[in-house]
Order: sequence, then C-alpha cells, then structure tokens
Amino acid sequence: MHACYLIAGAGFEAARRLPADHGKAARPHGHSFRLSVCSEVQYADQAALQAAVQAAVAPLDYADLNAALAACDDLSLARHVADALPHPAAIQLRGAPDRGVMLDGARALSWIASSFEAAHHLPHVPPGHKCGRLHGHGFGVRIVADAASAASASWRAPGRRCIDGSTITT
Repeated sequence: MHACYLIAGAGFEAARRLPADHGKAARPHGHSFRLSVCSEVQYADQAALQAAVQAAVAPLDYADLNAALAACDDLSLARHVADALPHPAAIQLRGAPDRGVMLDGARALSWIASSFEAAHHLPHVPPGHKCGRLHGHGFGVRIVADAASAASASWRAPGRRCIDGSTITT
C-alpha cells in the first residue's frame, strides 16, 4: 500500500539572538526562514494544510523571536510550528540556504550543506584518460546529525577547514 502526502511551505523574516556559544549569532541578526511541511493526505487537503502552515508562521513574520518564544534556535522554531499544526507533519526549516533542521515526530536532525573546491585524479582509469590527470572540481557535501548532539554551531567548522582548497587523494 502506498501513502499519499501533501506538501506545503511558507517563508518568514525574523530577528533573533542565540546563546553565547553560537559566536556571532549571539548578537541580534536577521534571517529569511523557509519552512516545508509534509503531511499524510488523510489529515487534510492541500488548501487546509497550506492555511495551517501560514497561520503557524504568521506570528513569527517580522518578529523578534526572542520576545515571542522561550527558545528560538532552528529546532525550537520547528517544534513551535509542529505544535501549532492541527495534524502530525514532517517539517524542514531552513534558517539559511546552507543549514537547517528536519523534524519528524520525535526524530530531530540538523543539517549543513557546504561546497568546496579541490583537486583530485582517478587512479584506476585507462592510461592517458583525462580523469587520470590531476584536475579540479567543485564538490558539495551535506552533513546530517542528530539535532541533540549538533546544538552548537562549532560541529561544522573543522571539516570545512580540512577540505577546502585541498587535494583529495584516494
């Protein structure tokens, strides 16, 4: 048996300050948040789901999130929206184009995406093949971690510093 899902989305603009261990983000700053919600079709129709999502984010749009919520990190925002919806739904909230959280019931994941430039060559290609010569590429990486262990922004920086501009060897 196949399940059918509805998808709705919304964006909102808001300001916040995160706890001191978040570096520059501890200062007041703004975001363009993007929310995607996925719900089983048995709970609502598309228009009802979209209306529920819009109603959930309306109080957050152009708001000071620290004044509106007890906690305003991405995971807390996703949970706030989930609690405001009339039916269970999987939620993805992007606080920036390169990072966000995914919430599906009790499962919460944080993710970051990054791109980098590096040189490499393929070792097992026929002699003279262009891929056997050292050459460069742009690479993309998406790291997903349990949101509870990824609460600090410091978990993503070391990997980026290690690979950006390097030579990848196999």
